[in-house]
Amino acid sequence: MVSRKGQAVKSNNQQHHVVLVCLCILLAAAGSWAELSEPDHIIYGSASLYGEALAPGSLISLVLEGGGNPVAHYTMGSDPEMGNLFILRIPLDSIGDRSAGTARTGDGGSILIDGEVAGQVVVGERGAVQKMDVDPDNIEATPSLTIDDVSVEEGDAGTVALVFTVTLSPLSEDEITADWISADGTAIGGGTCGAGIDYIADSGMVTIAPGDSQANITILACGETEMEADEDFFVDLLNPTNAVLLDPQGRGTIVDDDTPPLLSINNITITEPQTGTISAFFRVSLSRLWDQDVSFDFGTSDGTADAGLDYLSASGTGMITVGSLETTVEIEILADVLNEEDETFFVTLSNPVNGSILDGEGQGIIVDAAQFLMWLEAQVDGVSSVDGLAGAFSSAVSPDGLNLYVAGSADNALALFDRDAVTGALTFVYAYTADDFTGRAVSTFTGLSGPADVIVSEDGLNVYVAAFGDDAVTVFSRDPADGSLALVEVEINGENDLSDPGDPVYGLDGPTALALSPFVPDGQHLYIAAYNSGTVVVFERDLADGSLSFLEVETDGVNDPSDLGDMVDGLQFASDVVVSGDGANVYVAGQGDNAVAVFERDTDPGSGTLGRLSFLEVEKDGAAAVDGLDGATALAITADGDHLYVAGQSDDAIAVFSRDLSGLLDWQSVVIHGVGGVDGLLGASGVTISEDDRYVYSCGYLSDAVTVFGRDTDDLGLTYGSLQYIEVKNDGIGGVDGLFRPTSLAVSPGDSNVYVTGYSDNAVAVFRRDLTAPANPALASTTHLISQWSNASIIGME
Repeated sequence: MVSRKGQAVKSNNQQHHVVLVCLCILLAAAGSWAELSEPDHIIYGSASLYGEALAPGSLISLVLEGGGNPVAHYTMGSDPEMGNLFILRIPLDSIGDRSAGTARTGDGGSILIDGEVAGQVVVGERGAVQKMDVDPDNIEATPSLTIDDVSVEEGDAGTVALVFTVTLSPLSEDEITADWISADGTAIGGGTCGAGIDYIADSGMVTIAPGDSQANITILACGETEMEADEDFFVDLLNPTNAVLLDPQGRGTIVDDDTPPLLSINNITITEPQTGTISAFFRVSLSRLWDQDVSFDFGTSDGTADAGLDYLSASGTGMITVGSLETTVEIEILADVLNEEDETFFVTLSNPVNGSILDGEGQGIIVDAAQFLMWLEAQVDGVSSVDGLAGAFSSAVSPDGLNLYVAGSADNALALFDRDAVTGALTFVYAYTADDFTGRAVSTFTGLSGPADVIVSEDGLNVYVAAFGDDAVTVFSRDPADGSLALVEVEINGENDLSDPGDPVYGLDGPTALALSPFVPDGQHLYIAAYNSGTVVVFERDLADGSLSFLEVETDGVNDPSDLGDMVDGLQFASDVVVSGDGANVYVAGQGDNAVAVFERDTDPGSGTLGRLSFLEVEKDGAAAVDGLDGATALAITADGDHLYVAGQSDDAIAVFSRDLSGLLDWQSVVIHGVGGVDGLLGASGVTISEDDRYVYSCGYLSDAVTVFGRDTDDLGLTYGSLQYIEVKNDGIGGVDGLFRPTSLAVSPGDSNVYVTGYSDNAVAVFRRDLTAPANPALASTTHLISQWSNASIIGME
């Protein structure tokens, strides 16, 4: 494996330390996806398997030294703009306790293709891009050498040894040698210890005997009593025989043990109490143990929180005693009956004794207790036997509310969860993959390669999956008793299913979203948005077993001669599709056209063309004052059919359209991240609506957040359908987890829960609604149960 410092020098592995702006050139079509608020480290390049091109759906992953779950995934073919390249966006962590699923600059790791090591890499700096072409041949062809990093306290006199380990992988039957030489960094080397000399400079040859995996290099550091900063030097490997240099540089750090240690205070997040007070504890820590007590003064100051209203101001002196590394500062948080944004205050350190201050300001975030959404849990791939959630991309709740299905795009899997009907909590049941099914689904195509969407029929008897990597839609039957699935069929682009009366399937290149026509009036059709082909594909659905028959395709830039519609527009990179509740219209988001395409749907059972589409119009960003559609990526239509909401990924926005009786759209308004207090919409990637049409939920891919809006339901008002910002839930704040790079949302029957897929967390975050009730009204009512909190906006009075 790779050591934690240094630079790989293998063939086809070069680092490009460029500013993040250059990443926009690399990923030109990705729009705002490249505008990372806290840039990850990026690794990209070509991937092959023993010289052969990878099949779509092959999984590229990065695993750090020591194993564990991958910190980054990419499914080949999942992003059409990458072509035959892969890209790994590696979330970085910098200080303090390491967050799960993150890497740090200098970490070594392996890049795997479907679980097989194909490259070794050192994680670079935040915002940097590294190009690396991977193939298992590169790993197996020649043994490689790495050298680790070491550190040691210098001592007051004499010398102390720093022992570097040179590691060979894989083992070799030949003797392996390499020259080595020390080189100054901030530490100065010399022939002997003395004034101004920090270590004994040296050089030599390291030898690893046949069959062995390691050898050591020893460098002596000089002891001294002068107070100074930690210093470093390097040991470089040169001129290898029978091996290549994968990580040729080791860093030696001479830790000064004479300078007093550094003090740091952490940041915390705490939920305010509903009554009384609660204690918030800030951790004050030392950089290392010290032989004297270390003391400091501290004091609080307001941010957006007010002392005396939100917390009790405090000041005093703290102490870290000999032999300890930390202590705590306690601040009292006060109950607050107001429904408001999260608030901040600060604790500042000053006047250190026997130490100095490295990070002297800790921020406290007070999370409002009166929350619309309350985080309940996160189901995470690889934790407590949960499987199938790598690259969690989409989810669907069964109509009976008993199950949740999640498409794991990087696992090529469909995960099944049981759902608690009271709390909405999830229990993992099983992860379906191609190995679970026989026949057509495991021949040439898996039917579950890179699943991008999942949907459950209204009767709860079928589950449909859009397999992006297979250019296919997979049909399952569902057992309502336990939610288990059985394969019905797979409809594949370019193939003619002889078991049904439909024509050969075409236009299904990169299916990314599914929508079923409502059971009333007919429930007989499935509509699929296909990203690569810029199409919406129509299948007829057999109500007996859910199987599909290809009916037609509407293609961007093509005038379908079989209907009365004009040339289709707005379907470039089709990314989502919805059907109106009355079954009269189909709407498709065209990410590449920054548009929404509107189709009329034939609802006449006697016409002979039931379910077929005719193009009506297109709404494009920037046309006729339309705004918020740049990178249109997700759609949601109200149950009453009056409004359509569109997530504009590159606009960081949700656009609002009203819908008339003919299904045509009229742009009404837009909510934008950072405007009017709106938060959480950076890279808007998903939007959905509560069953009662009163709330709109969205997720921001780059905000790592879920945002809640209230919808104006006064159909006589001038602002009917407009959105009012309520709150945002951010990953890592207030205990929230599972929202790293969210991609979709699903609402449970009865509106009690919201489920959000966290793509880079490999997780599903579970939220409950309205857990905090207001004070019960002192009144009697014919319609309102006083002991129970209700969302009803109008109550009857006695």
